[in-house]
Amino acid sequence: NSGDLLTTSAFTIAPKVGFFVSENIAIGGKLGFGSSKVEIEGVSGEFKVNDLTVGGFARYYFTPSNQFSLFGDLGIDYMSTNYDSMDLKRSGVSAGLGLGMNYFVSSNFSIEAGLGLLNFSSMKFDFDGAENETNFGLGANLTNISLGVNYKF
Repeated sequence: NSGDLLTTSAFTIAPKVGFFVSENIAIGGKLGFGSSKVEIEGVSGEFKVNDLTVGGFARYYFTPSNQFSLFGDLGIDYMSTNYDSMDLKRSGVSAGLGLGMNYFVSSNFSIEAGLGLLNFSSMKFDFDGAENETNFGLGANLTNISLGVNYKF
């Protein structure tokens, strides 16, 4: 079983800060960092990948004064990936459209769940002759789910 020969560990953190410009509309930004490491049994060394994301978003809250508040979300990000063990870099942009829901446990705190529905990305490695990798996704799957906690000032 090849699963016994491969060890993977990874984490990602991507806090967002947003401000309401009206009762229904919030705009903001995010800064994200991710790191993953793969070790293969019998091979010396490890394969490391680091990701950096900087982006902005806009949200429309359909029911801003309710305890359950539905929202639509549009985001644009710049992404950079560094493959340490191969001395390669890849960068590009992504955009996504999604839906989500906040459940306000108090007037200031909410629990959030989001689902990406439409995604576009264009990435390119930094070596001569590299071509853009363009991806377009429509539909929801488990990799597009996000969970978070919000504090409303």
